[in-house]
Amino acid sequence: MVTRDEAVARADAWVNGDAAPADRIEVGVFDFEDGYVVWGVDPEPADTTRPPETVGSARGVIDRESGELSIWPPLPVPVVAAQYSAKRQAQARFPEDVLEVLRAAGWRPGRDVSGDVARWMEHARTLETDSGEPLLLFPAARTALDEFGGLRIEATGKYPFSFHPTDHEPDYELYEGLAEILGKQVFPIGVRHDDGPSELTIDTDGRVFASHWSGSYFVGPTLDAAITTLVRGVGNTLPQVMADGTF
Repeated sequence: MVTRDEAVARADAWVNGDAAPADRIEVGVFDFEDGYVVWGVDPEPADTTRPPETVGSARGVIDRESGELSIWPPLPVPVVAAQYSAKRQAQARFPEDVLEVLRAAGWRPGRDVSGDVARWMEHARTLETDSGEPLLLFPAARTALDEFGGLRIEATGKYPFSFHPTDHEPDYELYEGLAEILGKQVFPIGVRHDDGPSELTIDTDGRVFASHWSGSYFVGPTLDAAITTLVRGVGNTLPQVMADGTF
């Protein structure tokens, strides 16, 4: 773990390097959970009636665990800290190759399209389901759609996939009976654009399934794991959900 004193020393080396004592500037340090935001404090201008020669200096972030220094734009310090923490959380959720695909699709940490999901649900409640029962948006499904809703992800495997709301209405026939087999509610969260296509659903435990004309298949125990599997491509390796709910 990097201490504050160590962070100050590393920040001073980054800001001032081998500058002469007369040319060295003060180093600012902001301590937050994941590390330290550091920057060179711009000196007060001699003539306050004129615009400053520079407008803000770059920020650095020193990781609290590794001590690695990364360079950030001259944003407000709390914003840099929040963005760095969000980046670390994203890296803990997804491998870098998957993150790259998600970013290209428009995802970012903290993405929230709950308003679009609410409007889609108003429409979805009017749709005819095979059971005649309205769609019930339970917490695991709501969380998934609030963050990923509307994204079309061009997977590095064979088939892209999209999260509702999309132009594709949920195909209830594809996953009819899955809830009964699993003994849990399921909700359509998207579509995998393969031969069929496949309807992506999530159950109340957060497990994700793909239902195809050939059957229903287990994609992942969590949404993040399922996204990783779908991005990287699954071929014919997904385990099929059997009549007794095993897979």
